[in-house]
Amino acid sequence: MIGLRIRRDIRDLDVDQLRRLRFAFARLQADQGRNGYQALAGHHGVPDWYCLHGTALLLPWHREYLLRMEAALRAIDDTIHLPFFDWADDRAARVGLPAAYTDASYALADGTLLPNPLASAAVAPLGRRSRRASSWNPTSLRSFAQSVDLAQLKKSFREFSQGLEGPNGSFHVWVGGDMGSSEYSAYDPVFWAHHATVDRQWAMWQQSARSASPSPVLLNQELPGFAGRRVLDVMDHAALGYDYAGLDGIRPDPVGEATRRSTRPGGDDQQAGTSNVRGSSVRTGRVVLSVDGVRRNAGSFSADVFIDLPAASPDTPILGNPHFAGAFGIMGMAHGQGAPVHRHTVVGLAPDELDFECLALEVDITEAVRRLGVLPEGAEVTLVPRTSSGVPIDVHDLPIGEMRIDEIVSP
Repeated sequence: MIGLRIRRDIRDLDVDQLRRLRFAFARLQADQGRNGYQALAGHHGVPDWYCLHGTALLLPWHREYLLRMEAALRAIDDTIHLPFFDWADDRAARVGLPAAYTDASYALADGTLLPNPLASAAVAPLGRRSRRASSWNPTSLRSFAQSVDLAQLKKSFREFSQGLEGPNGSFHVWVGGDMGSSEYSAYDPVFWAHHATVDRQWAMWQQSARSASPSPVLLNQELPGFAGRRVLDVMDHAALGYDYAGLDGIRPDPVGEATRRSTRPGGDDQQAGTSNVRGSSVRTGRVVLSVDGVRRNAGSFSADVFIDLPAASPDTPILGNPHFAGAFGIMGMAHGQGAPVHRHTVVGLAPDELDFECLALEVDITEAVRRLGVLPEGAEVTLVPRTSSGVPIDVHDLPIGEMRIDEIVSP
C-alpha cells in the first residue's frame, strides 16, 4: 500500500482528521460551481439522472463517482481521503450511524462551533436540506452484513454485482429519507461513506479466489456521465491510487462449486406475506430466504423477516426476538418527475447482461431457523414491510415475486 491513499473507516479517524474532513465538506457544500457539492450530488439523480442502480454498471460507475468526490475534497485539503463506514461490522449493529454523521455541530481547533456538514446538506432541487428517517433498529445491519457474505460467495461479476445490489439498497432504505430515493440520495453526506463501503466490499471480492472479470463487452462499456471513462479503466482500485484500511491479507477461503438445494413454496400462495415456504431438510450449510422477481419500478420499501410468527406486525420488536430472522430493503426507481434512469444507449451489450430487470434478493435466516429448532419444510415466513419513511404498507402490495428457502453448502 506504499504510495496509495488509504481510505479509512470514519469511526477510526482522529479528532484532527475528522475536523479536516468536515471543514472540507462544508467548503464544498458552499461551492455553487460546476465542481461544487450540488453539481456532484445532482449527477446521480435529480437533475442529471446518471445513477446506475439495478445494472451491471452499479459498481464501476460508483467507483468513478467516488473518485470525483474525493478529488473535489482533496482540492480543498490534500490530506483528506474519502472515508467509508463499515455498516457490516459488529460496531454498526450495536450503534447504527456514527456520531460523525449525527452530531449537530463540530468544533474548530479554536473551539468555534459550526454546523456539522456531514449531518445534512442542501438539496437545491427541493429547496431544503437533506433528511433521514430511519425506522429500523441497528440490529438489521447485521442481516445486511450476512447478505454481503452471501454475495462474496458468487463466482461471476454479474452474480456478485446483483448480490451486492440487495444489501446496498437495504442500507439506503435503512437510513431512510432522501437516502431511500434514487433521486436525492447523493445529496445526503452519508451516501459517500456508504458507497465507499460498497466499493470496499467489491475490492474485497476482487482479491478473493472467487472473483472473475466482467465480459470483454462490459469491460469496454463507457460509464454514462463520465466521458471517455470505461469499466476497464476502474477495475483496479490500486491503479487509481487508493486502497482501503483493513484489506491487507484478506483473501476469502477458496471454494469449489457451492451446492444449492431449493424448493418452491408449497400450495398456491406464491406471493409475499405469510406463507409456508417449503425447502430441503437442513442439517448443515446456510439457510437462505430467496426473494425473486423484485421489481424496482415502484417506491422504496423495507421488510423485516420473521419465522413462525404469523401475527408479526410493525409493532413486533426485533431486538431479542427469536423469531426475527433478518431484513432487506429495496431502493425503488419510481420517479415523480418521470425521468428515466436508464436512458443511455448501450451498444453491443445484451439487455440481460446489463440491466437487472428484476432483482433476486437473499436473506440469511440460518440463525433463526436453528434457534427455533425448525426445518425449512413447513417453516412459516412473514414479511413486515414499511416505506422508506417508516410507514407500514400492505404486504400484498410489495413488488416482488415468489419466495423460497435454499440450503447452500460449500465444500
